[in-house]
Amino acid sequence: MSAHAAKAHAGGGDDAIHSDIESLRRVWTLAGPLRAKVLRGILYRFLQSLSLGLSFAAMIWVVTALAAGEVLSWPRIGLVTAVVLVSLLGQTVFSYLSAINSWLASFQLASDLRLTILDHLRRLPMAFHLSRHKGDTVTVLTSDMQMLESFLSDALPRIAQAFGLPVIVLGYLFWRTGRWRWRRSPRSRSRCRCSHGRADGWPCSVSADRTCRPKRARA
Repeated sequence: MSAHAAKAHAGGGDDAIHSDIESLRRVWTLAGPLRAKVLRGILYRFLQSLSLGLSFAAMIWVVTALAAGEVLSWPRIGLVTAVVLVSLLGQTVFSYLSAINSWLASFQLASDLRLTILDHLRRLPMAFHLSRHKGDTVTVLTSDMQMLESFLSDALPRIAQAFGLPVIVLGYLFWRTGRWRWRRSPRSRSRCRCSHGRADGWPCSVSADRTCRPKRARA
């Protein structure tokens, strides 16, 4: 591929992206007073994805604990079960709220646009209708409106949904990594509190099983 062709190909991609952005702005402008419902639908879909991420975080917690040789106590099992139940409840509630807001807003917008287009077509002279193919007008009122409904009710909320699960999982991993580094730091070992403490004259440190044990000086 020549340099000129490559530049033309890159320019075509930029034009396509610019066209998509302009189309999205136009749809957002047409939403008018229904923007609040659309935003609520997007937000609830994002919260639904966050709720799903809670289950993944709980499973990662269990797997990493078992890999480290820890024993799962009954309180921890109960906590994991509670997190999974909260995750399931959150997914159900937020999915319902997202569907209510997104679908109602998209249907209402498509209905208003159809009425607006029909009223505009009614005011046009007959010569305009005779000069155009009948299928063009029917396509605008049917297929185009269906694509708009599908975009606002499902495609746009899915974009927000794609961010929720990675956010909660990565946030948990960063939190877990930060805790591990803090425990491994000398400052955390100096603040260790345990039953022996310094009663025997030796400093204590955190062992792999999260218990404090005295450190003996090497001979």
